[in-house]
Amino acid sequence: MRKNFSLLILSLSLSSIVSAKEPVIATLVNIISNEIQDYKIGNYKFRCPPYGVYTLEELLRNSKPDSMCRSSIQQFYKKEQALRYYAQKKLHVQQSYSMLFKDEKCIVHVAGKKTYSEFLLDLGLGVKVPSKLDERYDSYFFKAQSKAKNAKRGLWS
Repeated sequence: MRKNFSLLILSLSLSSIVSAKEPVIATLVNIISNEIQDYKIGNYKFRCPPYGVYTLEELLRNSKPDSMCRSSIQQFYKKEQALRYYAQKKLHVQQSYSMLFKDEKCIVHVAGKKTYSEFLLDLGLGVKVPSKLDERYDSYFFKAQSKAKNAKRGLWS
């Protein structure tokens, strides 16, 4: 009975964290790719893709085998191998990050107010989700993607 009660309390605590409107602090425990990282809050581990961005990995995974999209991304990664592992340079395992949860994705603040999603867009390592995002982030993401397009960075090169 006591174990069930403890599990209920833990479950309620975690659900309140995930639905939080305020930033929470999470520790990065593993970097899978530019798209996916593992975090933990206390003993609760989770994966959380970046909010508001279709990453190159996601575009590559969802493109048809003979599509121009797939071949363009593969050529880009051959030419810019270091950017394929950008997350490993920008994020640091065992470091804590401030994050918000939005639409089952994460807004991870990496440098002050600048988010990981903005860095991906700024380097052309992703595309802003075309639908209207949270008003606060929509303009930031639009500006970051525009910078990459104008500078011909990443997938815009």
